[in-house]
Amino acid sequence: MSGSKRRHLGLLLVAALASVVCLCLLGHLNWLFNSDRAAGQPLAEWERLPDGPESPDDGCRLRSERARYAVDRAAQPECRRRLLRVACAFESGRLPYRLRHVGQACPARLLSGSGPATSCHSLLQSDSCPYPREVIPSASWTNNMPAESRRGECLARCRSAGYRLASISNRDCVCLQLLGNGCSRPAIGYNCTGASIRDGYYLVSQTGLNASSLFVSHTAPAYGPEFESYSWENDRVRLVYLMTLSGRGVRQVMRLLSAVYYVNHYYYIHVDSRDDFLYESLMPLVARFPNVRLMRRRFPTIWGGTGLLDLMLAAFRDLLNCTDWHWDFVINLSESDFPIRPDRQLTAYLTEMRHLSFLASHSGNYSDFMRKQAIERYFVQCDNHMYFLGSRQPIEGLLFDGGSDWLTLNREFVQFVISGLDNNHTIVTNIVEYFKYGLLPVESVFHTIAQNTELCGRVANANLRLVNWDRKRGCRCQHLPVADWCGCSPMVYRGAEAAAYASSSGSGGHGAFFARKFDPTISVSAVDAAYAELMKQRHGGAAGREMRAKLGRPRYWLSAFTAGAPGLTPVQSAFGRLLTRLLCAELLSGTCPAGFDPDSVRAVEVTEFYLEDAFQGPLLTASIGGGVGGGGGTNAAMLLDAHFSLRSGIGSGQAVRIVHPKQQPHGNASSSTSAYQSVIAARFMEFEVGRQYDWKEDLFRDRLSLLAAGRAADSGLQLRYAWGPGPAVTATFLLLDPDGAIRSAFQLSVPELLLAEDSTAKEVGCTDLQAPGSLEPGVWRLLLLDEQQPLSVGSAVAESEFILLPTGSDAHSNQLVKPDPNSPQYLALFKAVPAASIAQLRLANRNPAESAAANPDIRLAVRLLSRRYRLETVCRHSDSAAASSAACPGIVGLTDSCSGSDWSTRYADQRYRLGGLDPLTGHLRN
Repeated sequence: MSGSKRRHLGLLLVAALASVVCLCLLGHLNWLFNSDRAAGQPLAEWERLPDGPESPDDGCRLRSERARYAVDRAAQPECRRRLLRVACAFESGRLPYRLRHVGQACPARLLSGSGPATSCHSLLQSDSCPYPREVIPSASWTNNMPAESRRGECLARCRSAGYRLASISNRDCVCLQLLGNGCSRPAIGYNCTGASIRDGYYLVSQTGLNASSLFVSHTAPAYGPEFESYSWENDRVRLVYLMTLSGRGVRQVMRLLSAVYYVNHYYYIHVDSRDDFLYESLMPLVARFPNVRLMRRRFPTIWGGTGLLDLMLAAFRDLLNCTDWHWDFVINLSESDFPIRPDRQLTAYLTEMRHLSFLASHSGNYSDFMRKQAIERYFVQCDNHMYFLGSRQPIEGLLFDGGSDWLTLNREFVQFVISGLDNNHTIVTNIVEYFKYGLLPVESVFHTIAQNTELCGRVANANLRLVNWDRKRGCRCQHLPVADWCGCSPMVYRGAEAAAYASSSGSGGHGAFFARKFDPTISVSAVDAAYAELMKQRHGGAAGREMRAKLGRPRYWLSAFTAGAPGLTPVQSAFGRLLTRLLCAELLSGTCPAGFDPDSVRAVEVTEFYLEDAFQGPLLTASIGGGVGGGGGTNAAMLLDAHFSLRSGIGSGQAVRIVHPKQQPHGNASSSTSAYQSVIAARFMEFEVGRQYDWKEDLFRDRLSLLAAGRAADSGLQLRYAWGPGPAVTATFLLLDPDGAIRSAFQLSVPELLLAEDSTAKEVGCTDLQAPGSLEPGVWRLLLLDEQQPLSVGSAVAESEFILLPTGSDAHSNQLVKPDPNSPQYLALFKAVPAASIAQLRLANRNPAESAAANPDIRLAVRLLSRRYRLETVCRHSDSAAASSAACPGIVGLTDSCSGSDWSTRYADQRYRLGGLDPLTGHLRN
């Protein structure tokens, strides 16, 4: 064997040996990896293959980071499994709907003619021919997409948006609409045959966009005198009001029902599945009114949720099966809606327009609509949350549309949708299934069905509502607690002037019969004004003035919680108990014998009371006595209503300015701030600690301030602040616990706010209030420091007290962990404060005796609550038994009847009374 052959063979042996070594090494590493897994290292939840028919056969490892994030956050195991199954199905292409080639069924959009081409149009605009156009930026396109694919996707996007022409210009997709008024100029000098897109020209062909006239939905005519003269008495339409309700606002629901009630209409009421109190409160209506029914099947109706679509479809099916209800239109309303025109005008209008359904569409900016409505995203509702899982392709061949989810649909439309689902109508079932995995489905599903089926010519672009939009305030990332998406909400009408504007606008050219949004916890006077205007239009001007006089001062009651009801939180139970003890301390002290048992005083219900558009404090309905009497008989309990009002000053929750000797009163800051008044002192207006902040309305929805002790991460505490005009500044806050120790320090950057003509201009915001460890019960203090003074409590510009209530649970009383003041984690709190200044923060124990953690006696907790509320007055329910006075003779001195006390829950306010039927008008008597 030659030397070269031997060398060659040697090299082959070395390579083979190296391969064997590599294979062994890889096998060993693989064994180590698998043995590590076998030893108990768990797979991530999204890497597991869940059981169930929706699972892929070949396993599932989610590629979408959004889907993995959603699965991680889900609280319940069943929710995690569902999210995983849906995400696996989407990523593997096993969709519940057909992705491509859904046939178009709108007659106006069906392609006509034959041959390869019909015309070639210039896409260049001129002053004389301003084409409606929209540009879809190239940034939204897939990178490295072939030119032919770009053309196809551009064509599909423009077609889905309802545009007739499409072109690619500078890598952007341009969609245009031809007006048919001579602006469509045939190309000159170009050979269009065989080309689809060339140099700014698009060839309209049978395989391209629709060359016939594009369908445009009807514009709803405004209500006018011609409808009054329409002869419809023997042929008037009958309506179903689908009332989708939530919360505990029983009185507002009664008021809405009284305003829209007519004897020949029907009222199908759905109450959110989480609101049993409201559902049970409305059940007596079914026995009283034969045209009122409660929907037995109930859904959770969170913002943007698919549960609302399930509710609408189930309600439509129920209404079609109600053979004794002969209706022509269905109109959905919430407790936030209110009529601004009388029923006779609405029925006259719909009688002549009975061939139309009313669906208000978006403004026409397709890309903006698709982005805001998340049409190309998919979501799943579970755990009362809408989880965003990832992106998806829209169904090809559909024209997507959407807008308002406040609908007025005729019976033909409802029958078409339900029949299409029952009979597996391709377009209807695919559209519904597509939006069952989407956000805000009711805002798009019925619009899209209308635009792609034979119903397309029988839809009016209107929702018959006047909505109070202020998008600058209403679109500040609302609804994030219930959906992984920023959403917008309308503003609440405030004051009589705003409601009067809504009423007058509704009678003008807007074609509106209802207005929203009304909230009596913010402005009862707005609802009063709308109701008085409705009575004026229904019965004449004298009736409106009479109604205003009859209503009196605007007042409203909202049930906060009922003692002993399912779902009651620990802090609500504690608040009810403490209110009863505060009642005993202030009312029964000295009036009952020494042996009186305060535990015989029990909370029944806590109600929020509003007067003249302002929260007045809680009302406590309490029972005293009851049980077995001395003679072996049973004594009935006596029921009381107690009115507690908010205290002012420290303890009220609002910040109180601390005026130092060298400080001037608050005023607008100037560019040359004097040494006696810092910028902070000049710009400070207010701050407050609370819970459930509403950005658009600028208030805390938790009016009772039910702030519970416990882990800081679970507290939900928020700091709301407001600053007046002035230069930019950094504000420093200190958080002090009940023992006076600093628990947190943080800074806020306050931007510059120029002094405007409106002297009330202010910078408003809110941030989470965080602190390490657990938060013990007691009085907490938040101080705003003066940057021109030494950092100490004495340099505070303002301070606020807030109370954390003891709930009685072991987690709150026995496991409180206070941070070590010398630990790095604790010192890290002060990174916003200069290290040299920390030593200057010497705080005396201002309220060492008011720490409920150190002294859990309930009398201390009552003293804490008394810093915020004081007892105003008490009344007795007139139907409560006096026999229980044997337990406490001093209580007999209460002679005031609650039915005559205009603050009591027993007061029969005219606003919320459902009168008897007036046979002459068909409405309820006021």
